[in-house]
Amino acid sequence: MDPLEKRKQQFIEYKNYEVQRAFMLMEKLTPIEQIMFLNILDLLSQIGHQNYMIRLQEKIDRYTVDFLLIYRPVANQSIEKKIIIECDGHDYHERTKEQAAHDKKRDRFFTMNNYTVLRYTGSEIVNNGNQVFDDVSEIIFYDPSLYNLDQGR
Repeated sequence: MDPLEKRKQQFIEYKNYEVQRAFMLMEKLTPIEQIMFLNILDLLSQIGHQNYMIRLQEKIDRYTVDFLLIYRPVANQSIEKKIIIECDGHDYHERTKEQAAHDKKRDRFFTMNNYTVLRYTGSEIVNNGNQVFDDVSEIIFYDPSLYNLDQGR
C-alpha cells in the first residue's frame, strides 16, 4: 500500500473510532441530551475540532452539568472559553419555583467562575438545533478587542 493510501486508511479508522466512541457515550444520555450531543458534534465538525474539548455530565464543584465545552483559540492558547450547555427536559427539570431558584443559583456560581451558561428547553433542542450552533459560535468567535467598550466615557 502506498503512503497516501495508508494514511487515508489510518484517517478513516480514526474517524470511525471517534464516531463509535461518541455513540457509546450517547447511551448514557437522555433522549434530549442525545439530540443536543449530536448538535454539538455537528457544530464542531463544521467549525473544526482543533482546540476543543467536550465533556459529558461533567462535575464542577458541587454541580454536574450536561455538557462542558472548552475552547482555546489557536492564535492565543492562554485564552480559554468555557461553555456549559444545559438541557432542560421535562423529565428532570419540572420548573417549580424551587427548581428555578436552584438553576439561577447554579448559573450565578458558574458565571462568577468564568463559565458561560447556555440553557435550552427540550422543545428548543428538538425544533431549533441551529440556535445552539449560532449561540456557541457567537461565544467562541466573539473577540472583545474588536470592540471599544469604553467609547463615550
